[in-house]
Amino acid sequence: MSSLVMPAKNLTTDQSALLQFKAYITSDPRRVLVYNWSISNPVCQWVGISCDARHGGFTILNLSSMDLGGIIPPHLGNLSFLVNLDLGDNNFYGHLPNELGQLPRLRGFSFHQYHLAFSLQFNNTRFLSLRGNNIKGNVSSEIGKLTNLKIFHMARKHLSGTIPWSSMGNISSLHSLSLTNNSLFGSLPDDICNHLPNLESLTLSFNGLSGQLPTSLDDCSKLHTLSLSYNKFTEHKQQPVGNLTKLIREIPQEIDNLQSLQFLGLGSNSLTAGLLPSSIFNIYSLEFIYLHNSGRFGSLPADICNHLPALQFLGISGNMISGTIPKTINNCTSLEILDLDEKSPDRRDWEFAMSTILGPRLSTIKLWPLASEP
Repeated sequence: MSSLVMPAKNLTTDQSALLQFKAYITSDPRRVLVYNWSISNPVCQWVGISCDARHGGFTILNLSSMDLGGIIPPHLGNLSFLVNLDLGDNNFYGHLPNELGQLPRLRGFSFHQYHLAFSLQFNNTRFLSLRGNNIKGNVSSEIGKLTNLKIFHMARKHLSGTIPWSSMGNISSLHSLSLTNNSLFGSLPDDICNHLPNLESLTLSFNGLSGQLPTSLDDCSKLHTLSLSYNKFTEHKQQPVGNLTKLIREIPQEIDNLQSLQFLGLGSNSLTAGLLPSSIFNIYSLEFIYLHNSGRFGSLPADICNHLPALQFLGISGNMISGTIPKTINNCTSLEILDLDEKSPDRRDWEFAMSTILGPRLSTIKLWPLASEP
């Protein structure tokens, strides 16, 4: 925490705004604000406050996970030096005041597990996380006005409709997009990577998205997390053009273009049956592979762990994987979970082979789902 010597004017303004906020708190079971947020204590010593003497005001308000309840008043809009605001995992309700969108320095904005309504007027915001709220409706096309946004998370809510890709394509700065566990439908645009060239994480699992996967998704060269499981994506039916079309048809060597990829989730879609491609096991950076119920058949490559030294999770259940467990499995020193078919005729053979190959180290690996008791 920075120096507590702050200009009196700014502290008076900040203190007044915070005391007004405190007055709207109707639930404080831990009595933190009751006893700590007092005029007898310097503002910079209040819980959740981080001050910056250089700017003459406090820059961070973090009251996350404190079981607070009530509404958020417009007075917080007077905190002109506020950079990060985190009120996540509390019990606030009502509307987010538009005054928050007028804070000139606000960059981080996090509200989780709320019953809130809001409008997208936070033009300078770079981090917007609203996952776990009780927000209903569509993803607003106004999102495209947040041209400085880098992180946008609205997971685990009641969102429906389509994703406004035409406006979201204006946010070329976007690094992470998470809309998992909603009721969204529609398809992904073919040129998604042209408009979102800085995308590092794309997580859209557990929705109703459908259609063909983009043929140029591998142009997102910075992508390290791709999670599209539990949707209704289908195989590309046309002549292969670009790497991702091949990825869905047969996942060839071109997938190696995604050299930063750490998480690959394509399980539980509507892909037709095809060979388990060896190319995905050549991405040196991969840590998590989830291909559950994706219609794959064939066997694991014999040298799988030579190319995946960081592999932690391998999910291949619900497919028709045959053959024996590769002897090089022992080279996957980071492997924690191996997801196999519980009723697969090869499962017992695999378990025996792993016990022979791994010896005592087998106790550090979870076979998932756990084998039934004989």
